[in-house]
Amino acid sequence: SWPWAQLKGAVDWACKKAGLELRTVPAAFISQRCPACKWTDPSNVKVVSTRNGGTTTMFECTNTDCGFRRHVDAVAGFNMLIDGCGLGPDGVSGPGEEALEKNREMLRVVDRLEGRLQALACASRRVEKAAE
Repeated sequence: SWPWAQLKGAVDWACKKAGLELRTVPAAFISQRCPACKWTDPSNVKVVSTRNGGTTTMFECTNTDCGFRRHVDAVAGFNMLIDGCGLGPDGVSGPGEEALEKNREMLRVVDRLEGRLQALACASRRVEKAAE
């Protein structure tokens, strides 16, 4: 559709301007595949209840050797990043152990950043409450 094509064109233009290459990755099974161990299974994705009475969709790897757990949107994002960097099953490095270890290292970096972002968000909420 036109809005999608327009968005893709804008992102492509921004990437070229910044000297970056825009890569597209196949969407099939992107939220069902574990970014840590590559185990793909529809039962990895579960709808769970939240504390406020709502629901959200979580990813929990059913591979008994793994157990990776995150929000399903974060898992899809991790997999797009991994595939776009050429470390995924269709990538340059292929699904070998070296590529999996690079994926795991990338996930550790993201975990550290995620922790820092959560701490900043928490501090920001405290400042907002204090200002009220």
